Amino acid sequence: MGRAIPRGLGAPEPNLVHIPTEVLGRLAPRQAEWCVENFQHNNVFDAAKARRDLDYRYTIRFEEGVRRCLDHLTRHNRIEDCAGYPFYDRIVEAWRRHTDALVAEFQSNPV
Repeated sequence: MGRAIPRGLGAPEPNLVHIPTEVLGRLAPRQAEWCVENFQHNNVFDAAKARRDLDYRYTIRFEEGVRRCLDHLTRHNRIEDCAGYPFYDRIVEAWRRHTDALVAEFQSNPV
């Protein structure tokens, strides 16, 4: 899904950064609260029972749903400017810097 959303928006493919939820929660308990709540467990949803029991069928492709959602959010001025949240860029840059240092340390002195 991390790549399907930008595709649906016609945006470039993202450079995904994987930071463990528990680390985000420790770094920034207040700012990362939604992330900890939403991503600490598997968030895979399946419509198999709805198809079986209710004859449910998808009628809108995921990418089209993304476009419709974006249109709605744009019309209602619900998209926030990421420039208002420099804290998240700080976390990503620190994560990359420390990860690079960890990798370099183990490459110079392998286990």
